Amino acid sequence: MKVLLDFHHHALAESYALTLADRFGWDLWFPWGMGWFDQGIWQFEKEWHGDRVARQYLEGIWAEAEVGCCTAHLRDPRHPNRYLKGVSLHAARDWDWDLVISSLPANDEGYAHFADTHGATFGVQVGNDLQYSRWDLAQFIWSSSTLPGFGPEHIGKRFTFNGKPTVMTHQEFSLDIFHDRPPMVGNVVASFVNCFCEGPSYPHFKAFAKRHSDEFDFRVYGAYGSCEEDEFAAGDLSWVPDIADAMANARIGWHTKHWSDGFGHTIHNWFALGRPIVGFQRYYQDKLAGVLWDEGKTAFDIERLSEAELVDLLRRLRDDDDWYQRLCEQAAWRFHEYVDFDAEAALVKSLIEDVA
Repeated sequence: MKVLLDFHHHALAESYALTLADRFGWDLWFPWGMGWFDQGIWQFEKEWHGDRVARQYLEGIWAEAEVGCCTAHLRDPRHPNRYLKGVSLHAARDWDWDLVISSLPANDEGYAHFADTHGATFGVQVGNDLQYSRWDLAQFIWSSSTLPGFGPEHIGKRFTFNGKPTVMTHQEFSLDIFHDRPPMVGNVVASFVNCFCEGPSYPHFKAFAKRHSDEFDFRVYGAYGSCEEDEFAAGDLSWVPDIADAMANARIGWHTKHWSDGFGHTIHNWFALGRPIVGFQRYYQDKLAGVLWDEGKTAFDIERLSEAELVDLLRRLRDDDDWYQRLCEQAAWRFHEYVDFDAEAALVKSLIEDVA
């Protein structure tokens, strides 16, 4: 199958490649060039930022690509023989397409129209806890987030949502990269919540980290968005292997996220690596990652703790190697108990082939 996708973020693009390209052998292409925006197909963030975000995705990510007259090939260092492939709208209009998938609601109408004009099957990939306004356009729904009336118990199942055939799966990521690694010795407490500083919990984290920076090495990875970088900024890592290495080199995961997390790559990555986290348990109770949180065994809810208790917890996680080792093993076991990429990929393939 020749498949047109929209680029949302590197982890999702990697998930698409692992499942649709590596497993199924399908030919994946992403939009390249501002023609997609100018002609009303790619419209993500247009309402708030004009063409600035479109330029980031349609031009910026391809800055180091090998560019031809109508295609761009960006080498993926994780897979030397694989490229992220981009196509201009001018060229794409002359190609035969089998499948078109939108992962961003703002792109649904444009992508659906493009699919219709090419006789292709159109589906939406739901990866966030938001509501799509144009479910009616989709011929199938591939969800890696809970949906209204359908919770984590539907993971790995096929069902009907809003009259559309639907599957709910985890977003696949490489277990050759995110694998159970030996515990890291040290005092690094790291967050990988993107744009963490724009969230409501960041002022509390920053004040806490300042008070205890003599004991712990607090690091904030990811973009700072509209905020100025501070002393805890550790870099905005784009490529997944770099993220995995930085996570594995942390002793403790600080994951105080409580907004805009549908699937949740970061929290799943922490568990796959076998690292305990501290964060907000209540936010994940109705999320796909909720089953991974086993209070006191794989994760710790900081909302239950006073500052003194939280400091004592971090000290024990830093100093008690035997206990920490057990926590790491329990986190990794929990991930493999509840995530089966092989079975879920087979479900996705069956759904799409049935619909297409």
